[in-house]
Amino acid sequence: MFGNKMIYVTDPVALNAVIAKNNQHYEEAYDFRIATRLLFGPSLLSSTGEAHRKERRLLLSIFSTSNLRDLTPVVASIGTVFRKAITSQIPNGSKDIDMHRWCTRVVLEMIGRAVLDYSFDPLNEEIEDDPALYDVPLHFFLAILWAKLLGITKTPQFAADWYPSVKVKRAKKLWDTLWDRGEVLVNERLASENSGEGKMRKDILSTLVRINLAANEKDRLTHDELVAQISTIIFGAVDTTTNTTSRMLHTLALNPEAQERLRLEILSACSIGEPSYEQISGLPFLDAVYRETIRAYPSVHVMNRETQRPTILPVWRPIEDSKGRMVNEIILDKGVTVTIGIHGYNRSKAVWGEDAEEWRPERWLSPLPEAVRNVPSGGIMSNTLTFMGGHRSCIGFKYAEIQIKIILFNIFRTFKLSPANAEVVWNTSRVAFPSVKNEDDASMPLRVELIGTTA
Repeated sequence: MFGNKMIYVTDPVALNAVIAKNNQHYEEAYDFRIATRLLFGPSLLSSTGEAHRKERRLLLSIFSTSNLRDLTPVVASIGTVFRKAITSQIPNGSKDIDMHRWCTRVVLEMIGRAVLDYSFDPLNEEIEDDPALYDVPLHFFLAILWAKLLGITKTPQFAADWYPSVKVKRAKKLWDTLWDRGEVLVNERLASENSGEGKMRKDILSTLVRINLAANEKDRLTHDELVAQISTIIFGAVDTTTNTTSRMLHTLALNPEAQERLRLEILSACSIGEPSYEQISGLPFLDAVYRETIRAYPSVHVMNRETQRPTILPVWRPIEDSKGRMVNEIILDKGVTVTIGIHGYNRSKAVWGEDAEEWRPERWLSPLPEAVRNVPSGGIMSNTLTFMGGHRSCIGFKYAEIQIKIILFNIFRTFKLSPANAEVVWNTSRVAFPSVKNEDDASMPLRVELIGTTA
């Protein structure tokens, strides 16, 4: 665009070089760093170099297996409330329900309670919808493009107040509210830790503040960096987790045999009560459904990197260049945009086999193709790129997995899903989202039928 050089990459060896092996040659796109600093402040998404390494080192420690195990009962209890809330919507046994809206609500509540020990939505009454980030991408990223062309390196947040879009202004109000709330909560946790009263709190913010206070002074995050990380975790997780969960529900509604197999597995493991971390992690078909859906339907289709210096990009198999020559590597100048084809790689027949474009969870219950097992792409989970990899991988991917599995566990233990009368389509945006065909707003009506106990 505007004379910029770009290359779209789905080759696993090339991807591994960009994401992991030679990641120092590639960095987040300049536009992306402006956008995320404008949205969240000085967070993990916008930082580079030593600041990024410091932030990431601290944040990784809060998503340890032991911390996830401690958070599971909190998430599971919200899953129970969610299941009862859905039950209350269908007094006559079945009804068309916008399950995307309910996914948004339950994911936000799970993140609020686990990250902040704060309830955004108790799920027991109707609330006004908040704007999601996919409301604003066209206007927002046009504004970022203008900032780039004008040479502005730090776009002030007040610029959004003057931008001619109601959706951008609504989102800006939400960002400001979250920042203000984050400041209050960070200050509360700091006071609690300093007084010794916060030692037993297990939410992510308390753990982060505790670890930060214990770190060497040079490794500590500043007050604004602490607040920015919380804003980043919440916004980064809500949209992607919500839409991934919605995709799983929609896909299972379209595949009744897989849905029934999943239901039987769930009931055999835990027919009543709330699942433990070990139970939710030990269901093979649930795990297969999860892995196959994030492979076939990643919520984010592409990510960009920019070359920081002239570099050589290796490829898996020889390719033909623009002059008709077969080459094993591509020479890239400084400033080239490398578009990482997450969706393209995850569905590559060369890697995943001839059925790569099919949703087939059974593939995870038998040996995967040789290329998946032996040709690393740099992806952090099962050689897929859904959560990316390397020093820019998603730090909370295991927490997202626990959330989504608990939601599926609660839905399919009690309800049967099938397509509603309205046709649902999926839209490509910053994050892929569902809507009724020929409508703009995000929604996903499904027929929900009560078939089991709500205990």
